[in-house]
Amino acid sequence: MDSVHHKRNGAIDATQLIGSVGKGGKNHKPDVERVQAMLLMHGYNPGNTEGFCTDDTINAIVKFQARFMASPDGRVDPTGRTWKRLCIQPLAHGSPQEALANKWSGNPAKWSQEQKLEGLNPCFREKVKYYSIG
Repeated sequence: MDSVHHKRNGAIDATQLIGSVGKGGKNHKPDVERVQAMLLMHGYNPGNTEGFCTDDTINAIVKFQARFMASPDGRVDPTGRTWKRLCIQPLAHGSPQEALANKWSGNPAKWSQEQKLEGLNPCFREKVKYYSIG
């Protein structure tokens, strides 16, 4: 892992991106994974969340940007407005747990926090713990 991406409490610190993600971006896998996880937390489905920037990921970025940009460009830049908005705790779509639960089937209201975390892809568990538990 390069020096830009630090670990805090065992979770990847999402305060930095190496390069841009999305339409016309560099789309480095760790950066794409970060953006995809954060889009999920805000209630936007980026499709395949394995670090590949797909049309679904770009569409999710555009939908997220439409909340605060007149002309969404489908790209997240390391110091740009979209990245700064993604780094803010989601409010409009509820908690990160609720945003992720909406993607699952069944009745997640009956699941414990531990069950919800276990239901996640292992690469996202620590990230979700970091953002939802602190």
